[in-house]
Amino acid sequence: MGYKDIMSNFSLVMRNFYSILVCCLLICFVHTSYGQSDFCSTATSYSACTSVAGTTAGATANTGSGQDDSYLASYICAGSMENTVWYTFTAPTTNNYTLNWCANACTSGWGIQTGVLTGPCGGPYTSLGCSYVSNGTCTAYDVALTAGQQVYIVVDGDAGDECSFTLDGCPVALPVLLASMNAECVEGGVLLHWSTLTEINNDYFTIEKSLDAENFVPIGIVNGHGNSKELHQYQYLDRDAGSSTVYYRLKQTDFDGAYEYFNTVSTTCENMGVTIFPNPFKDELTIILPNSDTYKIQITDVLGNIVWCDQLSNASNHKLRLDFLNAQGVYFTSVYTATDDLITVQKILKQ
Repeated sequence: MGYKDIMSNFSLVMRNFYSILVCCLLICFVHTSYGQSDFCSTATSYSACTSVAGTTAGATANTGSGQDDSYLASYICAGSMENTVWYTFTAPTTNNYTLNWCANACTSGWGIQTGVLTGPCGGPYTSLGCSYVSNGTCTAYDVALTAGQQVYIVVDGDAGDECSFTLDGCPVALPVLLASMNAECVEGGVLLHWSTLTEINNDYFTIEKSLDAENFVPIGIVNGHGNSKELHQYQYLDRDAGSSTVYYRLKQTDFDGAYEYFNTVSTTCENMGVTIFPNPFKDELTIILPNSDTYKIQITDVLGNIVWCDQLSNASNHKLRLDFLNAQGVYFTSVYTATDDLITVQKILKQ
């Protein structure tokens, strides 16, 4: 093979190399230009509270079986469908989710059409919300989703407009996110515990009480922490719980007066057969114990100061001389087992 033949073959190889390179670059460029799927069957997965940047340039209105976008126009606030991009989203929690859309750099200067759909790929669909976003603007709307619900998020260029867009979707921020709440029988009454994970504009909590789980009355207020993203623990002691089943609920109030209620909790502090009378009393109090076991009896004032304590046993009537109590008013009688387990707390009134 002569020199000219070698150079001729080299030139042919180089021309083929450049042709392949140009094709690869074009393919890569087209893929990078929008990078999402324009088929519902291969919709790009979206995660809550993440930002997605995309473009309708290069997308199409699909015509395959079960993929025809032309009938979707009314579901996404559109007049027609030309270049549709699909996302799929599964709600992690039951909540309202705010979708923030922004459109910019639209080649025709119009904008995008967006919507949220439920239903199988290919339809039939149900619209949960939609909005038109003009070029150079941003628009937000809320959709209500339940935990585990899967939806399609769709965006299309108005009349085929090729637009860059961004999408951010997050659960609507609640004023207070409650982590836990419970009620337990303790010395002195029922102790309510609750904790919050986040607080927004939280002024105070109102503790409400009921004997029938229907008619609630306020019994106390605990101040909130305003705005916080830290865990906060709260508690409130109801000293007038009695021995029947009692129901409690929290009412949370913002600084602007808006409020919400949380779930109801209940507890029953049984007196285990302990009888205390008369109530009100003057100088003497009678306690009847349920059996011959040994019990610890403790009487405290409203400040928690112990004013009388002793150990009693057998089920007979025990008469307590309390004429040394000069101050009239409310006291609390707590009865414990020998192992310090609280049986009951009863409010008594000294006349």
